[in-house]
Amino acid sequence: GVRLAIIGSCRNSDDEGRVSALRGKIAELGLEESVELHVNVPWSDLKGKWLRKAKAGLHTMWNEHFGINVVEFMASGVIPIAHNSGGPKGDIVVDYEG
Repeated sequence: GVRLAIIGSCRNSDDEGRVSALRGKIAELGLEESVELHVNVPWSDLKGKWLRKAKAGLHTMWNEHFGINVVEFMASGVIPIAHNSGGPKGDIVVDYEG
């Protein structure tokens, strides 16, 4: 079946609190078999395991100045899904006709 892997990093205790709350919500909704969280994944695992298997990647930060993970998705052949703001809008996605 299809699984949702949420991968990200924790910068501080606020981030850790959000991850904890998300784990609780996943359990509350009974989604443990469908949703998994991975925090502070080493680059070698991200590239070698996760991006290799992924079909799409969700960039969740609003108005981020660049959005390196969007470029990482594209370089790995993963379809990026990003908010229409910040760097993903202004620096990465360009209008194209043809």
